[in-house]
Amino acid sequence: MENYKTLKAAGKVSVSKDGDDLQTVKKIYDADTGEESTVTSSITLKSAAYLVEICKSNISREQARLVELEQLETDLKAL
Repeated sequence: MENYKTLKAAGKVSVSKDGDDLQTVKKIYDADTGEESTVTSSITLKSAAYLVEICKSNISREQARLVELEQLETDLKAL
């Protein structure tokens, strides 16, 4: 969930457990009426862990790409 930490700190998202079901509950507001409602999404711990691993993998790949691009930039500046 994007901006989870910020939304959690603002009290606009929470997690809950209903039996064996894990859920995220996000407060939303109707732009026209200002009325508050909630959106509930089910999630498993396994899927959350999988998303974390994908993100870590992307970070590693982007860091390697950054090193390559920085070397290219250095070489171009040396010309």
